[in-house]
Amino acid sequence: EFVASDQRLTKAFLLSCALLNAASLSMIGPNTNAMCLTRMWMLNFFFVLTLVPLLLKSYRSYKMVGNKSATTRRRLVPGIPFAMSVVAVELIMLLIFTFAYPKTEELLEYDEDSVTHREICTSGGLILVQMCYQVGLILAGCILSFKTRNIKMEYQDNQQLILAFTNIALVRGLTIVVALG
Repeated sequence: EFVASDQRLTKAFLLSCALLNAASLSMIGPNTNAMCLTRMWMLNFFFVLTLVPLLLKSYRSYKMVGNKSATTRRRLVPGIPFAMSVVAVELIMLLIFTFAYPKTEELLEYDEDSVTHREICTSGGLILVQMCYQVGLILAGCILSFKTRNIKMEYQDNQQLILAFTNIALVRGLTIVVALG
C-alpha cells in the first residue's frame, strides 16, 4: 500500500516553521553583539531547517518518478545523510561568521542640532555566500518539485510542494532585497 505523505516530514516542517517564526522575535530589541549573533544564528539556522523536510519530500518524489514500479513509500534513511549535510554546511558557515566578523558597528549621524548614535549589525561579505547557499537550496527544491509535477495526485502532494517552494522563494527574495537594500 502506498502512503501519500509522510507525517514525520510534515511534522518536522511545521515544527521548524514554528521555530523560525519564534526566531523572528529576536528582531526586537537593541543591536548588541549578543543580539546580532542570536539573530544571525536563529534566523538562518531555522530557515535551512525549514527547507530540509521539503527537500527530502521532493527528493523522494523525484526518485519515484524515475522508478516505474514505485508502489511503496521510499524509506527516509538514504535522505538522512543529505539532510545532515545541508544542516552541517549551514552550521559551518555560521561558525565562520561568528568568529570572523565584528557583530556591531557604531554609526554617528550628524544633523544640524544633534548627533545620533546608532549601532548596526554587520556580517561582512560572507553573508552573500550564505544567501547564495540558501537560494541554491530553494532552487534545488523548486526544480525537484517541478520535475515531479506530473505524478498522480493520489500518490504525492507535489503541487503543494511547488507552492511551498515558490512561497519560500518569494519571501526569501524579498528578505534579501530588504537586507541588501
